[in-house]
Amino acid sequence: MLQNNPEKDPLTEKLIDSGIAYKGSFLQVHKDTVKTPDGVVTTREYLHHPGASMIIPMFEDGTVILERQLPPSAAQKLS
Repeated sequence: MLQNNPEKDPLTEKLIDSGIAYKGSFLQVHKDTVKTPDGVVTTREYLHHPGASMIIPMFEDGTVILERQLPPSAAQKLS
C-alpha cells in the first residue's frame, strides 16, 4: 500500500527546504522547496489557519482562478 510506503509512491516529492513566509495573528503562509519525481525543483506555498482550507491555482502569466463557495446553510453571500 503506497500510503504506508511513500518511498515507493511515484508521485512523492522530496522536501528540500521549508519555512514560514509570513506569520500573522490569524494565519501563516508556508513556503516549501521540493524536488518532484521527474527532478524539477519547485516551490509549494500554502496557508495554515483555523477552520478552513483553500487552493489558489496560479498560471505562468500571474492570473489566478477564484471560486466563491458558500456553506450549505448560508442563504446569502457572507461578507
